Amino acid sequence: MAGPGTCPRAVPGIPMALSSQTRLWIPSLRPAFRQMPRRPGPARVVPVHMIASLERPAPSSPGWHPPPPPRFPPPSPAYPNGKRVLRDPQPQLAHELIQGDAARFAAAHGGRAPPTLVLVHGILGSRRNLLSLAKRLLAGNPAWQVLLVDLRCHGESAPLSRALQAPHTLASAAGDVLRLLSALRLFPEVLVGHSYGAKVVMAMSQQFAARTGHGGRLPRPVQVWALDALPGRLADHEDGVDAGHPDLARRSRVDHPADLIAALRAMPLPLRSRAEAVAALRGAGFSAPVAAWAGSALRPLSSSDPGGPLVWAHDLEGIASMYASYRTTCLWDFVRAPVQGLELNFVRAERSAFHWSAGDVARIRAAGHAVHDLPDSGHWVHVDNPEGLLAILQPALRRATPPALLVGSGSEPAGAPAQQPPQQPPHQPPLANIVARPAPGPAASPLADQALSFP
Repeated sequence: MAGPGTCPRAVPGIPMALSSQTRLWIPSLRPAFRQMPRRPGPARVVPVHMIASLERPAPSSPGWHPPPPPRFPPPSPAYPNGKRVLRDPQPQLAHELIQGDAARFAAAHGGRAPPTLVLVHGILGSRRNLLSLAKRLLAGNPAWQVLLVDLRCHGESAPLSRALQAPHTLASAAGDVLRLLSALRLFPEVLVGHSYGAKVVMAMSQQFAARTGHGGRLPRPVQVWALDALPGRLADHEDGVDAGHPDLARRSRVDHPADLIAALRAMPLPLRSRAEAVAALRGAGFSAPVAAWAGSALRPLSSSDPGGPLVWAHDLEGIASMYASYRTTCLWDFVRAPVQGLELNFVRAERSAFHWSAGDVARIRAAGHAVHDLPDSGHWVHVDNPEGLLAILQPALRRATPPALLVGSGSEPAGAPAQQPPQQPPHQPPLANIVARPAPGPAASPLADQALSFP
């Protein structure tokens, strides 16, 4: 063994250093740090005596090799600070995801993802219009979840109008909902749209099949329900009404959405109260329910002054453009040749604002789709006859429910809340709003949950 002050045989690759404490030669680890690979990071200070040892060979020397690529790309708009940042070019719509009791229980205990139903409102409406229908559907189907959205230019999505890419059309509205579903990682089993929303859900199915490259088919079966809406241009139905159905023509002209949009745009702002707006609309010839419903869409001009002047919560200029697109959009080609895996259903109200000709119904049924008649109902089917509408929709949801989630299958998890019969529930079961993207919206009003909306 080497004595004090004696240098032992050097080990190749390991420098030796004389310890000042024991006067023994020991392996020196300090210089070895220079040979260890270092993670890319900020510039480090190197002592002068180490600079020579860190110099790379010249490119012409035999031992030269190119430096390794950097861990992150250089800073750029897509890579700020050299790091990847995922950015959505457009903001997401305001929305609300409501779960039934069984769906909430499964989510809390790591169960399977619940089936999803999407509800889309009509023109000049908002997701609040369909909230009562969503709760009724979940009362009879607690294993489901329902997604409600505010379309662009409507409700709490109205502040996003400038950020959303123009033009404001029906196709753009359908694309917005598809982007939202992609962001939430949801693939819905059922799409339900009322009037304007009916064309939106049909356009969603068409766009999804075209974007995903599945050759005109859906990866999973999807049910699409169009509530009191026809796939053709609105002018075609209005011309048919005026030609041979004068009573229907008179009824369809009362409270016409085009007239209401024009009246709202012409109303001077700000308004002192909702009563002032309702009185102005009544004086313009609109019915009392529609005037009161339109007045519920007012919000305070300033969030710091709830009792101050009022303005419309909607972007009326954008809505006018969306309604013009709705009138001219024709989806008959989609009805005649739908994407594979799609089940298309139409609900016709007994007192519909549209003229459902025998030829229209025959064309829909000839393409293999169903037309369900809803008695004792006007255009607002979810308000005029909600029980009749539920009787039509409930069997469809049962068909779309996975077998493991059906009542009586014996596969419900232990302790899960039992489903209540939809006919006479003792009370509405508690519901969970688990996802909400609200912007500051209008103050609540007695008609906030009144499910009225136009085409």
